[in-house]
Amino acid sequence: MEANRPWLATNAIAIPGAQHPLSKHPKNLPKFDPDNDVTPEDHIKKYMLSLRLIDVHHEDVDFRLFPYTFVGQASTWFLSLTIGSIASWKQFETAFLNHFGDDRT
Repeated sequence: MEANRPWLATNAIAIPGAQHPLSKHPKNLPKFDPDNDVTPEDHIKKYMLSLRLIDVHHEDVDFRLFPYTFVGQASTWFLSLTIGSIASWKQFETAFLNHFGDDRT
């Protein structure tokens, strides 16, 4: 059925190996909107702290939940990534900071 709805096939995240269950509280995560005053670096810090508060301790869950924090142009950026192009938290963090960080060109 998903093949008939190509807009569902937009997940840039491709996790090798077993996956841990996602938290039931992604709505409690901080939001990142590049049009607001929060820097991408501060957003990552707040995000990681909030994950620990909801008892998330697995890297695969860390980066599978990260897109739930995106608003506005951040969501547009994530949906524009190549399907299956993100395979680790470090890769996701680097791509995010390269795109939204102060050092971007």
